[in-house]
Amino acid sequence: MRGTSTGAIASRSVARAGGIGWRCPHARDMSHPWTATSRAAVAAMTLVAIAGANWGVRLIDPGEVLTHGLALSALASLMTGFAGWHGGKLVFDHGVGVLVSEKN
Repeated sequence: MRGTSTGAIASRSVARAGGIGWRCPHARDMSHPWTATSRAAVAAMTLVAIAGANWGVRLIDPGEVLTHGLALSALASLMTGFAGWHGGKLVFDHGVGVLVSEKN
């Protein structure tokens, strides 16, 4: 059970970081690049916390893989899609990491 509690602690710390981000004046404005960046970062860190909890469950009690491991894997797949969606918004909507040449 130590892996599950470690994942829960990590998830809470990531949630607190996301909660702090909501206090920014631009936090509710979805067009602001900082908001999109923070949401993608929080989704990615939550995904890391879920993966750590999943690994901990598999390491400590292999018999619980079918119940807890399967649920954590399903949650991780949802978070992967969520993080990918917000990462795509950063690239395609805000142009983060896009190099525009002066010729165009």
